[in-house]
Amino acid sequence: MTMQKEKKSRKKFGEKPPCGWWIILIAFIFAAACAGLTMITKERLYANLAPYMAICFIALGVEVLIHTLINIGRLPGWGFNLLPVLLCLFFGILLLAVDAMESDILAFYVGYGLLGGCLALISYAFSMKNLAGHYWIPVLVIGLLAALDALVLLFYPLHSYRTLLFWTQLGFVLLALGFLTAVIALALQQRAIKKIRASGSARA
Repeated sequence: MTMQKEKKSRKKFGEKPPCGWWIILIAFIFAAACAGLTMITKERLYANLAPYMAICFIALGVEVLIHTLINIGRLPGWGFNLLPVLLCLFFGILLLAVDAMESDILAFYVGYGLLGGCLALISYAFSMKNLAGHYWIPVLVIGLLAALDALVLLFYPLHSYRTLLFWTQLGFVLLALGFLTAVIALALQQRAIKKIRASGSARA
């Protein structure tokens, strides 16, 4: 069984497992920082969070792009990460470019930025699934929950600052939790692949 896994791993992904899980850890830190800011911000100051969320989205886009580029040929389905990168970067830059924005309009852009982060998590989950691992399911579940939150911000008619702030808080909390879960899953996946290949090399 070990030899079969080792041969399958080599056939699909060459000699090297995915690397750079620590880059996703930085994404977790930015998302967690935004989650913390939304929790300490008063409801009527929601619009003041725009530059901080913009920086978070730009950072997420850059980090996912870097992680994708260094894992070309190592991480299956890496091309699907380009859409989340574009969403995060576009709406992050847009938020920085606009001087003032109404809270309900800001929530709309935040929804798109969060959706970009969620799509990155979902892409990571399916990539780990293709690596024949067992750690992709929590990443996928959190990514889908965060995507539902982003869709609420995009399409649900929100009328109060409290509601806007709640769904934004929940979105960043889920995003941070998702990236943290992805960090752990990618680290465990990398260790498992190395262990399988080391065992196969020893048998050879």
